[in-house]
Amino acid sequence: MMKLLTPICAAFMLSGCIVHIGGSAAHADQHTEQQLVLDAAQLTTLNANLEAGSLTIIGSPTATEIKVNADIYTFENSEYTLTLDSSGDTAKLVAKTASRSGNVWVVGGQSPRINLAITVPESLILDIEDESGDINIQRMKNQIKIEDGSGDITVNGAQHISISDGSGDIDINEGGNINIDDGSGDIEIYGVQTVNISDGSGGLFIKNAQGDINIVDDSGDLTVRDTRGEVTIEDGSGSLEIKNALGNIKIDDDSGDLYIAHTSKNVDIEDHSGSISIEQVSGKVTIDDGAGDIYINGAGSLHIADAGPGDVSIDNIKGSVSGDLSR
Repeated sequence: MMKLLTPICAAFMLSGCIVHIGGSAAHADQHTEQQLVLDAAQLTTLNANLEAGSLTIIGSPTATEIKVNADIYTFENSEYTLTLDSSGDTAKLVAKTASRSGNVWVVGGQSPRINLAITVPESLILDIEDESGDINIQRMKNQIKIEDGSGDITVNGAQHISISDGSGDIDINEGGNINIDDGSGDIEIYGVQTVNISDGSGGLFIKNAQGDINIVDDSGDLTVRDTRGEVTIEDGSGSLEIKNALGNIKIDDDSGDLYIAHTSKNVDIEDHSGSISIEQVSGKVTIDDGAGDIYINGAGSLHIADAGPGDVSIDNIKGSVSGDLSR
């Protein structure tokens, strides 16, 4: 480790910086509390530009102002920025404190941060740009837009939610239309309308979505349950399970096992590798398979365009059965 850090330290020393690596000297232990209040009578939007630290926003049906309680952790004699003002119908919150104090850079330890607890009228639109730290948003009624570098995100209640996230878990409950562009981390979504997700890596769980679901997923297990709209999935790797879906299902899967059960309409699968298990599908099942076993127990009708290598088991098909049935 010392051999790895030596070139980094040398570069900082040449630039006139002092480097703290771990230890008590690397802790931002100067604590300050501050409160900001802004009348929200003419406001429709809260725009937040944040650097490091946790963020909690609670919507209130009776609130008439934006109230910010800040816990600020810095190095001794270091500067930070914490402002709340308005321009037109938009409130602007800025909270920034650099990861250095003067000419002291931190590698490891507790970096400077500003933890925020905010109460707002529930009708405000939220537009948040955050570099790092967990985000927790509760009981909002309007649109939420989040651009986040790292840290977990939890949202309970909103009309529409748009998230661009680098890393960290995402948990959404009782929202409207959901749009997520995620780099890494698990995603759980419950009780929303439409869902559109582009996901790099991490598990994905969706339940009780009322509208259509569209997912492009590179890697990670994927589970979809109790949905009403159409489900369209383009999946790179990882297992995939869909149960109790009322709309059509279309899957383009590169690798990983597939399990689909108790669905009301048609199922269309293009699969490159991995087993396919299907149970109790009311509509037509169409399969184009590269490799892997195929097990089907219960379908309205069945067409296998290409079975590929692997075993095939077919039972309880009500209508026609056609295609590549040579195995």
